Amino acid sequence: DTCTPHKSQTNAVAERAVLRTKEGTAATLVQSGLREEWWAQAMMCYCFLRNIVDIMLGGETPWKKRFKSDFPGAIIPFGALIEYMPSDPHEKRIHEFGHKWLPGIFIGYDQVAGGGWSGDYYVIDQAQLETATHVSQVAIRRINSPEVRPIKIGNKFRFPVALGEVKQPPNSKAV
Repeated sequence: DTCTPHKSQTNAVAERAVLRTKEGTAATLVQSGLREEWWAQAMMCYCFLRNIVDIMLGGETPWKKRFKSDFPGAIIPFGALIEYMPSDPHEKRIHEFGHKWLPGIFIGYDQVAGGGWSGDYYVIDQAQLETATHVSQVAIRRINSPEVRPIKIGNKFRFPVALGEVKQPPNSKAV
């Protein structure tokens, strides 16, 4: 059946899905400490995580139902602290004989047509986030999953922006 145009109460299932996505995205941003400028990335990550984590009636995740196997990647929340190997082999912050990983913030999964996962994650560089004067100066990097690892304390993810350990550019809406 179709709903009555301009009468949201006749389209309760779709309206509830939209509300759940808005509330989930807002909660994702609060947990991460990142501001609303990151809404689009937070929403994509939230929706992807729902598909690989939520158990539906029948005991399967939407991912497993669609692809007939469990999600093969790591389950990392939006805004979590990660380390990544930079793509540029001449990255100036990497010493030839030192640590090869840079600190970053996880912001999502790269999807392919049909809802699948490419095997890459989206991250932002922690130093770039802290030194940018506007969020548009922060590059979103696409990094292959074996070159990204979450940093946990015990079994808990860390959210350095929310903890005040990492600063972000000034709020673009500030007057």
